[in-house]
Amino acid sequence: MISQFDSSEPKVDIILPNYNKGEFIKESINSVFAQSYKNWNLFIIDDNSQDDSKKIINNFRNENNNVSVIYLSRNKGVSFCRNLGIRLSNSKYISFIDSDDYWSQDKLKKQIIFMEKLNHKFTYTNYTPFTVKNNKKIFRKKVIV
Repeated sequence: MISQFDSSEPKVDIILPNYNKGEFIKESINSVFAQSYKNWNLFIIDDNSQDDSKKIINNFRNENNNVSVIYLSRNKGVSFCRNLGIRLSNSKYISFIDSDDYWSQDKLKKQIIFMEKLNHKFTYTNYTPFTVKNNKKIFRKKVIV
């Protein structure tokens, strides 16, 4: 369960498009729940997945009030899903996470503090790509953007 947040903190809507990423989506969603920054809503937009994604997503949907799930009846692509999430958002900030990514625990907190302090309307972060081989993550060089 999500702990209480400071209501003076700006709200962040997190948009998570998903298509057949059942292998990764639980870790992705859990990384959102583990955030030290708590004033957020999560929009999971499933793009008509045919794997076990829907079953995994439903487990999170049923236990968290700040999670909204939209199941599309046909595959429309990741851009459509992100744009739908943007249209649904009514928060000061929007953050995107892909269904095969995960965040460090302080990602949102550091980014929001940075944006508020410097009055930025848009920011982006570095990332570390990985591949999975024999059920083990192999991390590549961090991409500094």
